[in-house]
Amino acid sequence: MKYFLLQDGMWLPKEADRWKLGRLSFEIESKLWEYEQNISAGRLSGLNSPIDITVAIPGKPKDFNFVMGAKEPPVVSARFKETVLSATESEIRQSVHFHPVTINVPVVEDDFYLMLIPGRCDAVDEERSEFIKFTEDDPVRPDLAGQYKVFNNLIINPDKAAHCIFRLEYAETQIIINEPFRVLLLENNLTGININPVNGEQQTVC
Repeated sequence: MKYFLLQDGMWLPKEADRWKLGRLSFEIESKLWEYEQNISAGRLSGLNSPIDITVAIPGKPKDFNFVMGAKEPPVVSARFKETVLSATESEIRQSVHFHPVTINVPVVEDDFYLMLIPGRCDAVDEERSEFIKFTEDDPVRPDLAGQYKVFNNLIINPDKAAHCIFRLEYAETQIIINEPFRVLLLENNLTGININPVNGEQQTVC
């Protein structure tokens, strides 16, 4: 099975007209990660009402958008949600959860949702990847000592990838999808996404 890095395509030239969403509060982010942990443990509790999200830079809405924040939770359109929930593979349908959000602009023609990804895998192929880790004397984030700081080339070990979509255990801003998930997104022409292979055939920096 091949795997791919799923990113917001905000820096691609074709996405220059897009909107950019604002930052979630630390309190909301903490609730989101607690909710994902509850999902992993089989407890569907922790979030109730829709979450308000600001638009930092006005522009065209996209199907896939990162929210600014510590771990950049993705905000997706109703079309993205329905694409995932209508997938033939039950693993894809059950791999993520969606929570409604309210976008604070006068007119939004679509519904949007936070896409919560409970899957975590320690799946970096450290022998083949190139990376730097946080250290205990890091001037900004010594609390992240031992976690990945940057990848000059990310390569996934498929034997350690246990989900069709997941975050890396020690680099949770990075979202990994498998080949069927990638095909699903591309075949439905979902906007706002940037997908790069992490199998060693090309250099993927993140």
